[in-house]
Amino acid sequence: MTTKYAVNWDNGAESCGTFPYRFDTEAEAEEFATNWTNERNFEDLHLTPRQVDNRGGEGCYTAEVIEIEEPDEEEGEMFDPMRDGWIGKDGRP
Repeated sequence: MTTKYAVNWDNGAESCGTFPYRFDTEAEAEEFATNWTNERNFEDLHLTPRQVDNRGGEGCYTAEVIEIEEPDEEEGEMFDPMRDGWIGKDGRP
């Protein structure tokens, strides 16, 4: 098994999910999460990071980094984000 990092997102209203991207380091995932939240909050809500902090994140886009374990490639499995799960070499979950 290999440790990877993913980013969960929340739009502060009615939707949330996990980006399909996997990062080798927590720092890479944190950078992606920070950039995404800053861009979304500014473009959609016209809020700066300071304004988001002042609101305590309430009603704003947020993201958190999560640690995941992925099978090594030689184990014959891969992650399929469209199925939201692991599939084997034969294409079955």
